[in-house]
Amino acid sequence: MIFKIKQKGKVIILKALVKRLEADIAEEIKKELSELVNKKTKIMVIDISDVDFIDSSGLGAIIFTYKLLKGKGRIAIAGAKEGVKSILQLTRMDRLFQIFENTKEAVNILSV
Repeated sequence: MIFKIKQKGKVIILKALVKRLEADIAEEIKKELSELVNKKTKIMVIDISDVDFIDSSGLGAIIFTYKLLKGKGRIAIAGAKEGVKSILQLTRMDRLFQIFENTKEAVNILSV
């Protein structure tokens, strides 16, 4: 299990339980996230506050889920540490996903 799942209203919060989102767990990330999409989850916040590193495969798994939503849902990222936030900015993922300082801020904005 990569994520601990919690719901606040219509927002699903996925707390990453690992320190690294990378190639060796990318398929499991895809599986967990796609199961939520199949359950008609529309708004997801991925809490990566404990993640120290994310590689292209980890990003690819999140993008895969974004594509599964086909514009009928939203994925946001919360709690990124400076190093991870830099990767998100360098890869321009901050243009694809809303990035929040923490899950509380994300839930408040996405619940509207």
